[in-house]
Amino acid sequence: MSKPELTLLAEAVDTLDVAKSMPEVRTDEDYRFVCQVIMDAKRLIAKITDAHRPSIQAAHDSHKAAIALRDSHIQPIQQALRIVEPLALAYKQAKDAAAWAETNKLLGTARWTKEATAMADAEALEALGYTEEADAKLAEALAPTRITPQISTLPKVEGLSTRKRWTFRIVDPRAVKREFCQPSESRIKSKVENEFYKISTVTPEMIKQLEDEIGGVEVFETETIVGRTK
Repeated sequence: MSKPELTLLAEAVDTLDVAKSMPEVRTDEDYRFVCQVIMDAKRLIAKITDAHRPSIQAAHDSHKAAIALRDSHIQPIQQALRIVEPLALAYKQAKDAAAWAETNKLLGTARWTKEATAMADAEALEALGYTEEADAKLAEALAPTRITPQISTLPKVEGLSTRKRWTFRIVDPRAVKREFCQPSESRIKSKVENEFYKISTVTPEMIKQLEDEIGGVEVFETETIVGRTK
């Protein structure tokens, strides 16, 4: 760390020490003193910011250049992936569809056999007077067949797999339910900040009117201390 940087750091630490020892403001003189401390602190922030600006800019430029160089090396690979990944997915999806078709065919045959056997058993039991047992067999016939997990026939490639997820696209924004609509905080912020920008006296009625216009918000005023350092 250079000597000027050490000096600025020492000033920053001194500022913190002064703030820690600051008593509660009880008089106008106390207020003037604490305000002077605030202004000195803000000027010191500006001074430190100016001192570090060249090195930060140089680091930023170097970072941007390194990122650009890295991306230029990756770009051809990403283009290659955009070509080959759809080829692999198209083949996998075709194989999956064929496997599902075969699975459904087998399930259909098993379901028909199960239902036919259960119905025949139920009729026989009914003829013998076993009504409850016949009803149980009918319930068995109507019970859903357990789905057999699909087994992939694709060759395994070490480290490579696919991931499925449900997603969506909006086809009619006006039809989206209100609970799924996110308020635009940037638009609300702009509306609130500009509404009373040049009005010195804002009445509760004016605030209420703005709240009703936006809906679902509470409008209030905050105050911070601002110091001009230049």
